[in-house]
Amino acid sequence: KKDEERMRQNAEILKHVHDDEQARLERALIAHEKTRTNALRARLEARRQRAELKAQGHELEAARLKTAGDKAAAKKEKSQAKKLRAEASSVDKEIDALVEESKRSSKKRIQEVHAARDEALNELATKLDAEHNKTQQATKRRLAARKKSLAIEVENAQVVAKAAAQKAKKLARLVDPSKNDP
Repeated sequence: KKDEERMRQNAEILKHVHDDEQARLERALIAHEKTRTNALRARLEARRQRAELKAQGHELEAARLKTAGDKAAAKKEKSQAKKLRAEASSVDKEIDALVEESKRSSKKRIQEVHAARDEALNELATKLDAEHNKTQQATKRRLAARKKSLAIEVENAQVVAKAAAQKAKKLARLVDPSKNDP
């Protein structure tokens, strides 16, 4: 029973240590994912801003050309500005997709870590059960051996008692010959 209690306490300690390690690993995974996502997001944001600024420049140039009377060139500049705004919009969509992907990736990694933890805990529980079974088997073997040795001792004591009874009978016959059976 002491062994079982000690094993149970060790299992609890290991579980707490494992849970602490698990939480630390989850925080590290999330931090890494956020860092990676933020770096990609910053690059995409810079690309979007460049496209926006270029689009504004083309729109300003289109307005200047329109006031100067060059409608064909103004139309080209407007077209260029429209393309750049579309690019900026697509980059915005990429940023949104990146954020969603990051969330999914974080969840997936956390699930993987949880699965690994559960697997490790199951493995630990299996080992503890095996150890418990070994301990029980050893105890059963010790008890069986003790029972066997006690049975042998009882048998030996019976043999000694029988021999002592026979000796006592012989002595009684020597002391009182009338007790001899015909």
